Amino acid sequence: MKVEIKSLAEILQEDALFLEYDEKTRNKIRSSFRLPPIYTGESQDYNKATADTARKTTEEQVFQPERMIITGKLNTLFLPDLDLWHVRLILNGPDFRDPLEIAKVLTPFIQAGAVSPNDLRDLAGRILGKTLEEWPEEEYHRPIEAKPKTSTSLFDTVLQKSAGSQEELVHLLKDVRDELEEIGK
Repeated sequence: MKVEIKSLAEILQEDALFLEYDEKTRNKIRSSFRLPPIYTGESQDYNKATADTARKTTEEQVFQPERMIITGKLNTLFLPDLDLWHVRLILNGPDFRDPLEIAKVLTPFIQAGAVSPNDLRDLAGRILGKTLEEWPEEEYHRPIEAKPKTSTSLFDTVLQKSAGSQEELVHLLKDVRDELEEIGK
């Protein structure tokens, strides 16, 4: 039997080398799937702009081609067996459009009176996280004339909309209440 005594400093150094090996292996595996560090939780120096760029680039170069391969196989192998000939499957990717940025771009058009209120309902719905139906009145399908820059309060908007039925006013006030409660949370 033989007893060997080693210094603790050597053992710690070997542990550090193992950690480096482990990190290099993780990086190698991640790069084989062409994923940036943010996808595996290893990001240290990311801000919103670099995270968005990494997300968009990975979507274009990794996930979209994989989606196309999967749909190609499903369309050629799966659908004919079901006797579906005039149908094609499509797997959609994420929507990278930022509704707040779109709203900033639309501001000059709104101020110039080039957009109708119903044109903006879909965008407002995405910002609020709700599905907003179009207003049926004809006046909301036409662009609103540009007005001099005056402050319009929420109360003025409610009064303007209340020209319709009493029931519409109640629904509008409930929507305003719900949104104010969400903001307060």
